[in-house]
Amino acid sequence: MPRSSPPSRSTLAPQELLTSTAVAAFSSDQSQRITVWNQAAEALLGHEATREVGKRCFQVICGRDLYGNRYCNESCAVRKMRRHREPIHPYEFQIKHRSGEMLKVKCSVIIAPSANARRFNFIHLVEPLESAPKIALDELARRGAAATHSPSAPVRRKK
Repeated sequence: MPRSSPPSRSTLAPQELLTSTAVAAFSSDQSQRITVWNQAAEALLGHEATREVGKRCFQVICGRDLYGNRYCNESCAVRKMRRHREPIHPYEFQIKHRSGEMLKVKCSVIIAPSANARRFNFIHLVEPLESAPKIALDELARRGAAATHSPSAPVRRKK
């Protein structure tokens, strides 16, 4: 019976992982700086990666709980859960589209190791819970038509 080799640690960086998904996603480091912002996040939220990478995530996302209270801030709840080794369950909240409109989403967070063994990244997978702003739907459709076979192309929405 052939032996399988032990699982090796993934060598894929968040950049490589997030560009391969059609789900809106971004990664932030322990300092809350955005390190990756994929094409699907650009399309859904209207923010271009070139403008957002390096900024503090709470300043871009402007997350609010479902009652309108500020959720994203310097005292990040997700960072606190990681520090206390608590599981991070998917959660619903509102994030700000570039147009200023708030979008209700579901967010799942994955903690991924960094190249530096003592550091890690927070990978946020963001899915809309209701209709995205019209501008975001138009952008999703445009990108879907331009890159129908690209693994990083956003999924087209039916009207």
